[in-house]
Amino acid sequence: MDVHQRVKTIVSSSESKPNALHNAIAELAAVKQPRIVTTNYDRHLSACLGERLGGGFEEYPSLAFPQREGFTGIVYLHGSVKEPAEHLVVTDVDFGRAYLETPWTAAQFLSRVFRSSTVLFVGYSHDDTLMEYLARALPADETDRFALCSQKEAENERWQQRGIKPISYGAPQALPELLGKWAERARMGILDHRQRVKTILQGAPPLSREDESYLQETVRTPERLRFFTESARGAEWLRWAKELPDFRRIFDPRADLQPNGLWAQWFADRVAMGDNPELRQEAFSVFFSLGGGFSPSLWNGLAISCGNSLKNGGDAARDVKKWLPLLVRHVPLDGNQRLEWLLSDYDPERDRHAMLLLLDKLLEPQAVHSRYARFGKETSLEPSLCEPTWDIWNYWKSSLFPNLPDQALASSVAAILDRHLHTAHLIAASNGDADEEWEGLSYVRSAIENHEQDEPSRHKGIGLLIDAARDTLEALLEHHPKLAQHYLRSWEKTQMPLLQRLSIHGWAERRDITADEKIAKLCRSGWVSATFLRHEAMRLAAVALPEASPETIDHLVKHIEAELQDEDEFSELRIYEWLAWIVEHSSTETAADRMLSAIQKRNPEWQPSDHPDLLSWSGSAPVERPNLGRPEELHQMIEKSPAEAVKHLLGFPRNAEWDEPRWWDALRWLQSTLELYPADGIDIIDVLTSGHAHG
Repeated sequence: MDVHQRVKTIVSSSESKPNALHNAIAELAAVKQPRIVTTNYDRHLSACLGERLGGGFEEYPSLAFPQREGFTGIVYLHGSVKEPAEHLVVTDVDFGRAYLETPWTAAQFLSRVFRSSTVLFVGYSHDDTLMEYLARALPADETDRFALCSQKEAENERWQQRGIKPISYGAPQALPELLGKWAERARMGILDHRQRVKTILQGAPPLSREDESYLQETVRTPERLRFFTESARGAEWLRWAKELPDFRRIFDPRADLQPNGLWAQWFADRVAMGDNPELRQEAFSVFFSLGGGFSPSLWNGLAISCGNSLKNGGDAARDVKKWLPLLVRHVPLDGNQRLEWLLSDYDPERDRHAMLLLLDKLLEPQAVHSRYARFGKETSLEPSLCEPTWDIWNYWKSSLFPNLPDQALASSVAAILDRHLHTAHLIAASNGDADEEWEGLSYVRSAIENHEQDEPSRHKGIGLLIDAARDTLEALLEHHPKLAQHYLRSWEKTQMPLLQRLSIHGWAERRDITADEKIAKLCRSGWVSATFLRHEAMRLAAVALPEASPETIDHLVKHIEAELQDEDEFSELRIYEWLAWIVEHSSTETAADRMLSAIQKRNPEWQPSDHPDLLSWSGSAPVERPNLGRPEELHQMIEKSPAEAVKHLLGFPRNAEWDEPRWWDALRWLQSTLELYPADGIDIIDVLTSGHAHG
């Protein structure tokens, strides 16, 4: 019997028609460029594909396999009824020749295809003889391979042994429907996906198996996730999303910004700060149940949404204040700027507690490398605030400071500032040296009051903390003197120079005591001899001296002499500076005048300092550059010998002492000359281009 002809006759029967599975496979393949490898002899797949594509695809007969990996069309791996019967692969001999012997074997072709493409087996069983041959042809796992099979077939271990992942489709009659749905899904455009997601979200979980699978695939696809986030509303969808790994990652502080940015934006805008009160409350439950943390994208998204909700008002604005403590607790490295913007939206009256919580966080000192660390010394630290702080200062002056007459607000603000000033001291003192404490903290300010020497650093870093503490203390002195006196006593007793300086500043600003009482306090407290307190002590004296009695001033003079004499070789100079200060600010002649006159006679070369109250002073003054000569003189040199003139100009050094002539001075001299005698420039150029210039 001619087996090959017999097979061809049977398969070619006119009664053989394409079935639902043929149509479903063709439908799916036609969505894009078809790539089908079949072991069937009939041409039903070609017929079904032709109906959908109108022809225009390649058909490859047996042993005429395409030579390239990215082929399109249908490969009849074992031949087709369109070929001579003897070309069909039917017997074991045929199989051996096709897979093992021919120059370009089926095994070689399949190996190349499987190495470069994802493969789906449809209509095969794990124990098919063909699968044995295919198993030998399959290369090691390089791409994914799947097989659609019944539930029972899917449970067989042979699939896994061959590197194939079985996918169960249930009953056999469900396979064509499955492929049809797949084709329908593959043809969907972006608008189709959006509409389907919207339709699904109009219902509620639990979903059908098909809708559940589709929606989970959708939210795993970045370009389609937005269809879910733009339409999902209601607590049931939040609870559905809660089970998804990508959504859960937005509560992981270690998660990257991508790919969970859309999830974070949805949770922040639509859930936590959305219009649905039930959903806003559910947001808190989900947040804590998933660990109570923030990925960077979620933290930023919530901070932005909180600001928008405050501006828009409404019910959501109340929930902002519930999220704020959580945001403050988990601020990322670059988050302070966002909190500053949020602070600007708070009203000190309406949002007092939330505002104070934010202010407390933003004014918290951080340890940074000291700007005053000297070469060769160990690394030292200084306290600072997270920069920039300009928005905080603007809010302080425009919104907070005007409300400090309110005792409750002023008391809360003072407590925050007091705590942070102590923290700043501890950071500075961590260097283990009193001098370091001074340099790292108190030295950043020449004066507690606004002073021109502090202009470059005013309202920046710890300077802002000092300004706020000073403003608060002055407000307390004016409106709540008893509370102010509490801080004056507390700060005076510390061993922290900055706080002591604030206390002395407060004594200078007090209006409830006389000038004599201020001078008496200065004498009682030992501030005169403390170098670190010098400016504030001398300012306190300057404020009180014009109205102080002669007796009180004389007492101050005696106190200064007793405190400063015999300290070291500079003691008399320090007494001299104090006496000059007293004479300058007193309204009457006192013992200071007589003692100053005596010291001056002993030291006639001494002169009162312009700034005896400051430990250092920096200023600028115009420096008159050396005059190299008049333009006429250089003009005459050029007329006489341009080469000699150029040599003379080039002879000035590029670097010299600040008061000595240098190259730039020569250029200015030449410039002024050429403005009057332009023709001289031609002579200079000629020398320079001729190569006769040396210097």
